[in-house]
Amino acid sequence: MTDEHAHSRSGPGATTGARAGAHGIQPHAPGPEVRPTDVDPTQPLPLDPTLEYVAKADHEAVVEQLTTEREAMKGDLQRIAADFENYKRRALQAREQASAAAETKLLGELLTVIDDTERAIEHAAKPETAKEAVVDGLGTVRSRIEGIVTSHGLERIDTSGHFDAHLHEAMMVQPTEGVEDGQIIQVFQSGWKLGDRVLRHARVIVAGGE
Repeated sequence: MTDEHAHSRSGPGATTGARAGAHGIQPHAPGPEVRPTDVDPTQPLPLDPTLEYVAKADHEAVVEQLTTEREAMKGDLQRIAADFENYKRRALQAREQASAAAETKLLGELLTVIDDTERAIEHAAKPETAKEAVVDGLGTVRSRIEGIVTSHGLERIDTSGHFDAHLHEAMMVQPTEGVEDGQIIQVFQSGWKLGDRVLRHARVIVAGGE
């Protein structure tokens, strides 16, 4: 038997991954196909020289590092969540305190108006008090109240111009000679707004055609 035939023979002495041909052994030719039934489960799998393998110790070190980083990130997220909850609680407390302070200030100012009203009633009850004095006293009380509420942002709705459905409520449309349609000609009840929010529409009579 020739050397060429010996190298092409399969068995313990065969060359793995080589093929014999007319020109001799070809070392880079693909070896015989390995089927799953050809693998011995009791033996370690052969290493692929084209892949880079990681030692078990290095693998465990990487897993440990990733676990540490994950726990650190988890702790950071928990701290951020706790800080956010504390911020919301402080913000709520600040709003409640500001609201209570504004309410206390408003009520304190209204108490002075009650005092003025009581004095005006006592003065009006005297026989010698003229009607004009009572009217003046009531006007003073009203001005005092309006000054208090406007200082807290409340504003009387303007009724000197044309009807605006966003601000006014038309109780009646009345033909009025010499007045442009849509013009407010009478106010039944004043309207009020707080900033851009209407608290109560002004009730008005509006000029309109027949």
